[in-house]
Amino acid sequence: ENMVSAEVDEVRAEADEIEPGWSQVIWRQAMQYHQMLKQRQEAEENARKAMAAQKAAEAKKLTPEEEAKMKEDAAEKAAKELLQAEEREKDGKKAFKESGIKKGFLSGKK
Repeated sequence: ENMVSAEVDEVRAEADEIEPGWSQVIWRQAMQYHQMLKQRQEAEENARKAMAAQKAAEAKKLTPEEEAKMKEDAAEKAAKELLQAEEREKDGKKAFKESGIKKGFLSGKK
């Protein structure tokens, strides 16, 4: 801390030697310049992060071929499920016919 304070005093003395009264102004200008550089670095970092996020999002997007394949697979699955449902319905009707239960067997009991 002492070393930094000594350095600051030395720089202010040099600034006054170059231009009288400049030591008061130089620190304000230096801080403004420092803030400007810091903001520029942050903006560049944010731009890099945004670009990386965009590339990651584009990488996740499916190609048209992959989308078509997924749609085709979904259609095949739906068709398979329909066929299975029809087979279950047929099996149910067949089992009902073979069970020996006649239609209207409940209607005779009044």
